[in-house]
Amino acid sequence: MSEYNVLTAERATSDVPLDNGLWVVESNIASTTRLYVNKNNVTLVLLDSVTLDASKGGIEVIEGGTLNITTGNITKDIEGTGKLIAIGGEASQSGIGSGYYCPNGTVNIYGGTITATGNNNAAGIGGGYYGDGGTVNISGGTVTATAGEFSTVNSDDSNNGGAIGGGSEGSTGNLYISGTADVTLKAGGMYLLKCSTAKATPNKGESVFVQDKSKNNLTTPSSSAVNLKNFNSQSYVHVFFAETENITIGTTGWASLYYGDYNLEIPDGVKAYIVTAADTINRSLKKVEVTGVIPAGTAVMLWDNDTTKANTYTFKVTSDNNSADLSDNILRGYDVDSTTYADDNGTTDGYYFYKLSRNAAGDKNSVGFYWHVDGGEAFTIPAHKAFMVLAKAASGGAKAFLLNGGDASGINGIRSAENASGKIYDTSGRYYGTDATRLPKGIYIRNGKKFVVK
Repeated sequence: MSEYNVLTAERATSDVPLDNGLWVVESNIASTTRLYVNKNNVTLVLLDSVTLDASKGGIEVIEGGTLNITTGNITKDIEGTGKLIAIGGEASQSGIGSGYYCPNGTVNIYGGTITATGNNNAAGIGGGYYGDGGTVNISGGTVTATAGEFSTVNSDDSNNGGAIGGGSEGSTGNLYISGTADVTLKAGGMYLLKCSTAKATPNKGESVFVQDKSKNNLTTPSSSAVNLKNFNSQSYVHVFFAETENITIGTTGWASLYYGDYNLEIPDGVKAYIVTAADTINRSLKKVEVTGVIPAGTAVMLWDNDTTKANTYTFKVTSDNNSADLSDNILRGYDVDSTTYADDNGTTDGYYFYKLSRNAAGDKNSVGFYWHVDGGEAFTIPAHKAFMVLAKAASGGAKAFLLNGGDASGINGIRSAENASGKIYDTSGRYYGTDATRLPKGIYIRNGKKFVVK
């Protein structure tokens, strides 16, 4: 960072506007009056873990002035955890922006935890009472903007200050949200925003989420810009961006999924399962439910209990993880179209490969894991789909394992001729040799028949 000024508590309480340039908040500061930028061009840097408390008046930025807000560390280019609390003071001032009868300038927020609340009839960020909205760009940080309480008699749009934008009786402003911003907007009157333009634009590969206070999506997450003015009747809106994958589950209720690079949140209405073993006598699969988050590199079956129609679900990329042990999973997958292999070494010999599909007649209740080619040989699996792999010695020669009614504990199978080799397996498919006299107590399978060792 180049030359900069240190913002002290004494300087923050002065009614002299901050000079052009960098102003760094190095320690916790509480200002007792409004902090003035006015028509200057100021970059305010909140160092990591410090708080600038401007709750006794907020920050004044008027037409012709620019306030840039960011956070981090002077010596390192990192996103930090600095905080700013700005509450408009007397005379219907905005939290960040203009005061009474003044148009707002330009406010750019790049990072930090920013809380901005307007006084009566003023915007959280933007114009004060009778103040125009100016321009607000938010490309990073966690921002909460709350409009001041609405106290004018007339309740049409021109008399309502926004969480961001113009104040009551003021002209509209412009709002642009992008990047990694996480923005919460709270109305003070009938309307959420007072903006002529209010857009949230995602990066490539991401979607815009617009949620209410209960975290319900107000619209389908969008990979293109969203017009936030469509939500002006809401009193609370949360806007954020996340990488997403939209998965459609058909009327059979089943689908498969694999992503190797990132964790995915499991949406409401969907259950996810791994498969850990094959019972070659009952032709059943042992499934284990995966809850909360599907970890990167985990292939799963998806179940949707609503089979009356095809449903599309949004799986959001998350940094949260899942601590469950899923290492016994016999489902696999890839991020690109690929030949199926039993392991990372490209092994195919000694294994059967199965694809989630239906029988030749396409019966709805015939969904299961089938040999995709004759002899259960390897095949090409599409990107992000799961397949199942079983050792031939542990498969019982089954060509298919059917999923009935969404319950993998009731799978039926189609078997090829058994090789009467005398090989012994347990009901999970583990091989125990051919000598039954050395077996511990349990239930075993030999030549396709079950027997018990007591």
